[in-house]
Amino acid sequence: MDLQKLEQHLVKLKEKMEIPSFSMTLYANNEYMHFSSGMSDVCTGTMADQETLYGIASCTKSLVAGTLCTLVDQGMLKLDDKVIDLMPTFRMYDDYVTENLTVRDILCHRSGIQRHDLSCYPRIATMTEDEIIGILPDLKPNQPLRYKWQYSNHMYVLAGCLITRVAGTHWQEIMKKNIFEPLDITRVAFSTEEAIALGNCARPYKPDPITGKMEMVPYLNMLGAVASAGLYMSTSELAKWNVMLLNKGRYNGIQILSEEMCQEMMTTQMVIRQPVPKPLEGILAAKGYGLGLNTEMFRGHRAVGHSGDIDGFMSYQFILPDDGAACAILTNAGQSMAAVIMRFIAYEHLLGGKEDWGTILEAYFDQEMQKRMAFIETKLAEKPENSACPIDLKKACGRYINPGYGVVDVDTKEGNLILEMYDCIFKAEHYAHLLFTFDLPQLLKGIIFEMELHTNPQGEVTGFSASFDYETEEKIYFERKDAF
Repeated sequence: MDLQKLEQHLVKLKEKMEIPSFSMTLYANNEYMHFSSGMSDVCTGTMADQETLYGIASCTKSLVAGTLCTLVDQGMLKLDDKVIDLMPTFRMYDDYVTENLTVRDILCHRSGIQRHDLSCYPRIATMTEDEIIGILPDLKPNQPLRYKWQYSNHMYVLAGCLITRVAGTHWQEIMKKNIFEPLDITRVAFSTEEAIALGNCARPYKPDPITGKMEMVPYLNMLGAVASAGLYMSTSELAKWNVMLLNKGRYNGIQILSEEMCQEMMTTQMVIRQPVPKPLEGILAAKGYGLGLNTEMFRGHRAVGHSGDIDGFMSYQFILPDDGAACAILTNAGQSMAAVIMRFIAYEHLLGGKEDWGTILEAYFDQEMQKRMAFIETKLAEKPENSACPIDLKKACGRYINPGYGVVDVDTKEGNLILEMYDCIFKAEHYAHLLFTFDLPQLLKGIIFEMELHTNPQGEVTGFSASFDYETEEKIYFERKDAF
């Protein structure tokens, strides 16, 4: 492997995508290699290195799954135990799911509920773990249990609570004892405050919705949602976890996780039916999900890993089980796709390929985003004729409530509806009749959502329904409670 060429490809992508910094720790041929470039804090000019702390986002899930698996090794529970037998107060929307959901179902995202991220994200800084799992009975499933893979952050908050319940100690303490201490991981944080206190912590950045330029954003305080995506680590420390999985649960001669549990984590439990990016057709295949880890084949080689994306940070971790390699990639550039593309650059160099995936995929994703934005512009420009809103928008002003999503206050401004949902504010533009459209550029760029007002025979607004998930057209209904 040409390390100099690999570093050139990584730095070239960083500069092309104008991200502040990245850090990569690669393990191959029984040794660690570190690559870092750019500034962890643009304001101070601080340079990133392999010890810089980044939000690892949803790479947290592999560590939570692994921690739970250590309890399986200790005989405290089994993967196919029913959650309700371990947590008698546990409830879901559907009674059948409540009675039959298992630990394995939680860890491989087959509970039947869609993402429902907007039920928590706008108030994530104040919601506790108990409050997050407390809204599960109000989140209606859109698929039967075990029918389809659907990513769920809620299920990993539940996994953390399950560890706490079974072990009798908070899951963070169990993770420290069972994972971090034997791996000699010391620079890890469960909150922004802890990460900053440890020092050498990257600032978060993401593209400005209008200019597209990387701008510094506030750190995201995740409070009760840490088990889903809230850890801070460096690549040098996250790489130790990856190497332990690569070595079938062993690290420095210590069996931290059993071979059986490592195998379970890295074995496909659910197939992911999502299209492969066009340049990777015939190269990337067999996408699935194990326990806290994605599974796939790249050029016929097994790969397992996980991506992560929260406000201002994007990450990727992977293991090539049959090729003796593992990698941790962290960036302080949310919504940038840089970490995901860097994973393919690393794949190619590790496996002796010649393709310049940085150039190919950066151009592809950029073109796809331009297509999305053009489609949205075309759709909004093709509004039906003679379809004015039949009511005065002031009649829609008021407070609306959904048991799972909480409170939304609706107001009007310049002929549009303004939705205030805790810390998130959306502008809904009129489209036709009682139908409005809005986007969430701070969360998902290039995707448009629909909102529809509901009225009674007297023309009074009684509620609204809106789509908040990009993977389904299922709409969430909010009942009107008070008028302004």
